[in-house]
Amino acid sequence: MKRQGASLERKRARIPSGKAGAEGGGEGAVVRPDCPGRACGSSGQWCRAFSPSTLPTSSLLPARHVLSFCLTFPDATRGYQSPTPWHRWDSAGRIELCSGLLEGGTTPSMGVLQIVKQCVQIPVFVMIRPRGGDFLYSDREVEVMKADIRLAKLYGADGLVFGALTEDGNIDKELCMSLVAICRPLPVTFHRAFDMVHDPMAALETLLTLGFERVLTSGCDSSALEGLPLIKRLIDQAKGRIVVMPGGGITDRNLQRILEGSGATEFHCSARSARDSGMKFRNFSVAMGASLSSSEYSLKVTDVAQVRTLNAIAKNILV
Repeated sequence: MKRQGASLERKRARIPSGKAGAEGGGEGAVVRPDCPGRACGSSGQWCRAFSPSTLPTSSLLPARHVLSFCLTFPDATRGYQSPTPWHRWDSAGRIELCSGLLEGGTTPSMGVLQIVKQCVQIPVFVMIRPRGGDFLYSDREVEVMKADIRLAKLYGADGLVFGALTEDGNIDKELCMSLVAICRPLPVTFHRAFDMVHDPMAALETLLTLGFERVLTSGCDSSALEGLPLIKRLIDQAKGRIVVMPGGGITDRNLQRILEGSGATEFHCSARSARDSGMKFRNFSVAMGASLSSSEYSLKVTDVAQVRTLNAIAKNILV
């Protein structure tokens, strides 16, 4: 299928984002001992002049491990009723903002992005995926993806996350090249579409030529633990040219084994738990989705405690 290329995006525009970036390290970032932003205060965050979107890729390599986690909606956090919940997320390195976790993640609304950006100071990377299912997209779906990227940049995204494949299981070079061009100057991550490729070692080299800063993978297996041998091979092949980020089924029980066994410097998790709905009246005769989906009265939330526990484990493991 022939794809139309895209011209370079105009300079990044921003919607005012409330408290985000008002103090300390501006947009926020992974703490690095050698970061110039440390001169700006004791928080250890980058200053405004050294935000993640303006630093070269090599400068983003962490001194220790970086935690990236999924977030679907501002209210989707355990303990959200706390008066000041948002500062707790700053122990993590990055948020991947998405919707539809039961489908593996889809593009969130721009309303969600705007509110999250008002509330956090760590980088927010936005998922660009118009639907669940495979990663072979029609021309109309590509139009939607391009429009979503432009809107995400407008509303303050710090990075974009997407992926696309050809029908024979290779990286869709032409489409990805045009999407990367629209994303710039922001960093881009290739998501777990990578786990559906025919030849992962060749696909990694393709992502390098396309300019992706990182790739999220479970090692082409059901979980990062099961795919650990391939993740290790990918990291060895990458040699620091691209960040290979394990993700998929990572918990506090297997994180140390995955990090030590792979040599990964970044990792990704959903840190999910269930929260009971606040509804008093309940109609169990009606389901708003597929019959096998979870109940409308059981909400999937991002668990602050899990995020902090995983981050603490990672901090104790030397790269």
